[in-house]
Amino acid sequence: MGLLWQSDVNRFANLVGLYIQDGSENKGIIKKSLIGEAQVLLEDKTGLECLLYYSSILDQNGFFVGGPWEQAEKLQPSLVRGTLMAGGDMAVVEALSNLRMLAVATGHYKLPSISKDLACSYLDEVIAGNLDVLYAPEAEEVRINADQVPMEIKLLIEFIAERYSSPEILAFLTEEIEKLSVQRPIITDKIERLISSGIASVPIDKRENTTFYRFEKALVAPSWLSEQYPQNYLEALKDSAELELYIEAEQLCRSMKDTGLVSGFHVSFIGFAAKHKPDLVCKLLGLSEEGLKRLHENIDLIQKIIEAVVIPETKQSIYGLSHFLERDIFTKRFVQSLHELLDTNLCQSVMAKLKAVYGNSGVSAEAYLLAGTISILGQPLGIGQGFNPCCQSTRALSYWSQKNPTFLLELLSEAAKRGNITLSFEGNAIYSSSLPVKALDYTIPMDPVSIVLVPLLDAIYGNMIKRAAFRGEDVHKVINPEFHRQGVLSGFADKYQNADFSSLFYRYYHPDFSNNRISEHLPQPAGIIIYSHDNTALGAHAILIQRIEKDPEGKVRVYFYNPNNDSSQTWGKTIKTSVAGRGELEGESSLLFDDFLHCLYAFHFPELVIQK
Repeated sequence: MGLLWQSDVNRFANLVGLYIQDGSENKGIIKKSLIGEAQVLLEDKTGLECLLYYSSILDQNGFFVGGPWEQAEKLQPSLVRGTLMAGGDMAVVEALSNLRMLAVATGHYKLPSISKDLACSYLDEVIAGNLDVLYAPEAEEVRINADQVPMEIKLLIEFIAERYSSPEILAFLTEEIEKLSVQRPIITDKIERLISSGIASVPIDKRENTTFYRFEKALVAPSWLSEQYPQNYLEALKDSAELELYIEAEQLCRSMKDTGLVSGFHVSFIGFAAKHKPDLVCKLLGLSEEGLKRLHENIDLIQKIIEAVVIPETKQSIYGLSHFLERDIFTKRFVQSLHELLDTNLCQSVMAKLKAVYGNSGVSAEAYLLAGTISILGQPLGIGQGFNPCCQSTRALSYWSQKNPTFLLELLSEAAKRGNITLSFEGNAIYSSSLPVKALDYTIPMDPVSIVLVPLLDAIYGNMIKRAAFRGEDVHKVINPEFHRQGVLSGFADKYQNADFSSLFYRYYHPDFSNNRISEHLPQPAGIIIYSHDNTALGAHAILIQRIEKDPEGKVRVYFYNPNNDSSQTWGKTIKTSVAGRGELEGESSLLFDDFLHCLYAFHFPELVIQK
C-alpha cells in the first residue's frame, strides 16, 4: 500500500509541477488530470494529507479561478454536502476547496480574501451540517436502504474534524435542530441523527443544562421512569401506582409536544395504557375535550390503530395520532374508509416498494403504510418531497389531507390494492398504470404514503401537462382544478400574462381589501419563483397559501405550506422565509405580504369580484 500511495502522490506532485509551469492551452488538460488523480487520493487519509498540502499551492496558482470556488469569502457551507454527494469533477474540486479552507483555519495558509476567523466560521458550519456523516451507523440496514454517504465524503469530513476542533459545534447543532423541529416534519431522521451526533461529539458536561440537552432528553429519557429504568421500563410501569402513571403520561406528553419528537418510551407507554389503563392514552396524547370526545366515539378504531401501527420503528406516528384526533374529519364515510385501509392487503408492487426503502426489519409493509397514513392525516403540513422534483404531487397530498381526507384514503387504498391510481382530466380517465413511472430518490427520507403515491401522481401530473400544453396560457390554470379534484378556485392570474397581477392579489387576498373573505377557500395552490441573491430567477416551486393574517407585530403576512423538507429558505436578495416566531402554526412558513407577492407568479381567486 505504501508503494502504491507513493506512486499516487508522485503522480499528483508531478502534475502540480506541470500545472504551475505550463502557461499554454494545455493547462486545462493538466487540470483535468489533476482532478482525476485527486479523486484517487480522496480514498484514504494519507492521500488527504497530500491534498491538504497542495491545496494552498494550487490556490496560489489559479486552480480555483473561473469557478464557483474562486472567491473563498463567498462560499456557502450549506452547499458543501450536496456538491460532494453529486460526485464527479465538481465534488473533487469541492473537496480541495474545503481542504484549502482547513489550511487557512489552522494557520498554515494565509489567504488575503478571507481571514482565519472567517475560515473557522465556515468550517464550524460545514462540520455542524455534516455531523450525521461523522457518526452514521455502519449497519447492514443502512447499506440496504442505500442512504449511506459515500466513504470518500465521510473520510473528508472526519479528516477536517480531526484537524480542526470547532468550539461552536453544539451551538450550530442546537440551532439546526430547533429550526427543523419547530417545523414539525413527519420524518424526523435528520433531527435524530443530529442529536446522536452531538451526543457522540460533545462531552456530557458541555451538553447538560443546554437547549440541546432538552432535545437529547426527548429521545433518550423524556420522563422520570424512563430515566430511572431505561432497561426495565415496562416492568416499572406495571409496578407503578396510579398517580405515578398519571405523572409519567404528563411528562411524556410534555416532551413530545415541546419538541415534536417521540421516543421508544412513548411506544411502550401507549401500548401499556391501551391494554391496562385506557384513560391514560388521552393524557399521553394531550387531547383537548374535542379530541377526547373523538377518541371515545372511535375507541375501537383507535385501539386497532395503536395495535397495528404503533411500534418502535413507527414511533413518530404517535405525534401524528395526537393531532389526528383533534381534527373534525371523522365522518361516517371517512371512518369506514380508514377501517378498509387498515384491513387492506398490499399488492406485491407496493409491498416491494416499501420493503426496498425500509428493508426486511421484521416490520410489515402494512404497518409502515398505516403509520404514515396517520401521520399525514395528523400533520398535513409535515409532508416533505425529499430529494425529488415532485412539489406538485407532494402539495396535492397536503391539500387532500386538509380539504378532502376521505378522498386521500380512497386514493391510497386504490394504490395499495392495485399499485395503480386513476384521476380524470377534462372528463377523460388517466391511469397511472398506462404511464411511465419514475423511481424516487431517497437521499432525503420520505414518508410511506409519499413513497406509494407520489410516483403515481407525478406520472399523471406529467401527462396532464402534455394534454394542457399549447393553449396559449399557463397550463396550471387548467391542471390545478383537475389535479386537486375539488375546491380550487376557478379564477387564475399569471404574472406574465396579467398586467393587473399585483392588484388582483391585493384585491382578493389582502385583508384590507377583501375583508378576509378568501379565508373560507383556503388552502389554495399557488406558484412562486425563487430568486438568487442577485435577483436572478432560479426556478418555480409549488406551494399552498394557508392563510393571510397579521403577525404579532401587526404586519400582514402570507402563511403557506412549502413541500420542501426544510422550509426556512432564502428566496431572494433580502427575502428569507420565516418558520417560527412570527405567528406561524406548526409546519407553516411565512413572508410579509409584499415579499410574498414579489416571488408569486400564479394564484387562484374566486371569479366573482369581491367588492371593496
